[in-house]
Amino acid sequence: MTRWKWARVGLVCVVLGLMLTLPRVWAAPAAEPIDSWYAASNARIAELWAQIEQRPVDAETQAELAELQQRLARYKANETERRAEIHKAFDEYMADMAESLGDDDLPEALSDAVLAQGLTDDPKVFLKRRDVADLILRAEAAASVAEASSKWFDALVLYRRLDLLIDDHATYDQPLRRVARKLRILRLYVPDTYYKLSDDFAISQGEEPGERWEGDEQQGWRHELRGVNRSMLLQAMTRASDNHVEGSSYDRLFIGGVDGLRIFCQLEPLGAEFAGLKNDAQRQRFLDYLDAQRNQLVKRTRRMTYTECANMLREALTYNRQTVRLPDEVFVHEFAAGAMATLDEFSSIYWPSEKERFERTTKQQFVGVGVQITLTDDELTIVSPLEDTPAHRAGLKAGDRICTIDGSSTTGISLNQAVRAITGESKEGSAVVLGIRTPGTDNTRQVTLVRERIKIVSVKGFQHLPGGAWDFIIDPDLQIGFVRVTQFGPDTAAELDRAIESMRECGGVRGLILDLRFNGGGRLDAAVALSNRFVDDGKIVTAHRSHFADAKDTYEHFPLVVLINRGSASASEILAGCLQDHHRALIVGENTYGKGSVQEVAFLGAFEAYLKVTTTYYKLPSGRIIHRRPKAAAWGVQPDVVIRMTDSEVERLIRARMYIDIFRENDEAEIDPDLVVKGPDEPGEQDQADAADEEPLPTTAAQLLAEGYDPQLEAGLLLLKAQLLNVTELVSNPPDNTTP
Repeated sequence: MTRWKWARVGLVCVVLGLMLTLPRVWAAPAAEPIDSWYAASNARIAELWAQIEQRPVDAETQAELAELQQRLARYKANETERRAEIHKAFDEYMADMAESLGDDDLPEALSDAVLAQGLTDDPKVFLKRRDVADLILRAEAAASVAEASSKWFDALVLYRRLDLLIDDHATYDQPLRRVARKLRILRLYVPDTYYKLSDDFAISQGEEPGERWEGDEQQGWRHELRGVNRSMLLQAMTRASDNHVEGSSYDRLFIGGVDGLRIFCQLEPLGAEFAGLKNDAQRQRFLDYLDAQRNQLVKRTRRMTYTECANMLREALTYNRQTVRLPDEVFVHEFAAGAMATLDEFSSIYWPSEKERFERTTKQQFVGVGVQITLTDDELTIVSPLEDTPAHRAGLKAGDRICTIDGSSTTGISLNQAVRAITGESKEGSAVVLGIRTPGTDNTRQVTLVRERIKIVSVKGFQHLPGGAWDFIIDPDLQIGFVRVTQFGPDTAAELDRAIESMRECGGVRGLILDLRFNGGGRLDAAVALSNRFVDDGKIVTAHRSHFADAKDTYEHFPLVVLINRGSASASEILAGCLQDHHRALIVGENTYGKGSVQEVAFLGAFEAYLKVTTTYYKLPSGRIIHRRPKAAAWGVQPDVVIRMTDSEVERLIRARMYIDIFRENDEAEIDPDLVVKGPDEPGEQDQADAADEEPLPTTAAQLLAEGYDPQLEAGLLLLKAQLLNVTELVSNPPDNTTP
């Protein structure tokens, strides 16, 4: 369960020159008009809506005003329906929570509470309800008992759902990390034990055990840990000690490493893989040695030097070889996991086997075959091929099932496992054979695809044009553009320039909606470049140094709305926060994630691995530090116009967007949405008769907007249209809402 259920859908993908027309104006009304952006920043939305409804019509603006009033009426009707559905759903979730508590089903009760909380206006007040507070106390006690009894899946589920409910990034961080680390260790080194525990947990929850993907048996911890060595670890510790934002040290990192090894050596099931751990006397000798090292470090009055660290690490490796005899790469890997855990959640080592996966997120390209995939009815399913890729050229279509990968059945496969198997070692020119079955047929055909470098497009539009190009115009009448930025990579600014140019070729843009929702960030330089497209002077952000705007690449001034939500993080927050501080855009949506830290990436070894370490917190132009620290009262970028979406609404929107964004050829027939993006909690084929009355997914972006799937976009578009049709011009200095 996640805060946003849509995450379970599991999609993996891994402006203008001179304005061509001046804003039209209405005849001055009797009452003083409200500037839509001033109204928004002062929470006067209801008053603005009322003025739009009462605006007198004249010949010049009749068509535009009528359309705006109709759109507003539809928006308000959608909002009324949403509120009714929310109240009904809240009562149902609370009733379910009470029933689950009565059955002593604490995980399910927590799930119900999380879903109910997502429908409230004040999540903190919700936590003070007596029934919710009682649930939290019972769940905390149960999680502690489960962990002590080695029921790690039970403990993990309870801690995760408690963390979702409390949502302060601190209360359950340590137990969550501790339990998750134990399960991670078991899955890597003794997968049979891990899957046995997983199956036992599923049965205890009244579920069928999941099938294990047979491809797992072809790998193993030796493959995963290839290339891991002591030199890389020492380099990582040095970088972290010298550069971490909170001022780490060799002492602190070494203590964390010792703790990591202690957790590892105390896991009984590991004796099946490492014979030295089965000898209780030798294992206790090693644990006593680790305890002595830890106590020595805790009592130190001066900081450990690099030489002392290297010597102690060498000594610990030697003692390991004399006692439990863990392979050096295992010792280093688990010591490193403990050391990095003393830092923050964004600092980590990417070992040689993980290098390609890390580069995929930073270079805006990867080696693969060019398919987006998900799990539908537990089957590995193609959501969409990417244009001009091996998958596209081979004729793979949305909805096709991937039944085998290089001869191994995909039954029981996870999305991460599928990505790794399809990309393989990520070597250009290597081949992978996929067994493909098209829904409605019984035959599986073998398709051989040769891997090549795939370019990730980070700037998308409102909908696809025939043949796959993006349409960036959301309102042709008022020439309003729409751009989604999905990540910040080295080519993102150039992609945005091309999108703006395509809009200019269609008649120009008088306003723009910039959608940063679900964008987890990326490169700092890309965030600075995009900020400079909209701001021509002043500070953009301060990280290790201050970055300033100039007029060289700045678009002409036009009204701008930026959409944000809880999934907007890092570089997204830099861009949104900069535009807000410069009063360059109206920010609409929900509070962002609060990832206001900067990570530096350093090579380890001979360019074989990476260390990503947090080195500073960035400051917005106003001086705000928006990083979400433990127990922080406020964080992230707060919208000027708050439009909240519930968890179920977000899931529904993501599924609809996934379907609408499918790449199709000019003559390709319509695709059944259930074949591609049917959610995990929806009926399967055997329940189709019961699902006949369910509302189908929209098939076009216009339909998505009209039917209320995206209230944040609806509100942003209304505000932008009202601004363009307003009798007053955009205020140059709206009230300051950016006090640090």
